[in-house]
Amino acid sequence: RAGVIDAHVLEVLRQTQALIEALLEAHRVCLRTKDDSYLALTLYNLACYYSLDGQREKMLEALAAALEREPSFRDTIGDEADFDRYRDDPEFIRLTSVIV
Repeated sequence: RAGVIDAHVLEVLRQTQALIEALLEAHRVCLRTKDDSYLALTLYNLACYYSLDGQREKMLEALAAALEREPSFRDTIGDEADFDRYRDDPEFIRLTSVIV
């Protein structure tokens, strides 16, 4: 049974890495073509997958860039389960808080 679970975990990790690579390529295309229409969304999705993959620094960097380009994404973060592991992280809280 443990072998089946391990194999499943490895497959999920492999898929997450593949999705990160695809999003990085989409990000490069947006930058190369100067197409800002999908840049913020690409960065936000990268932040989600970095979070799922446990890459805290990359997640914070991508999320900061996404929020800089599209502040309305703050409205979705509360419902985004991908960020659950960082809800209590002081840097994540600072980044995602709305300052009034």
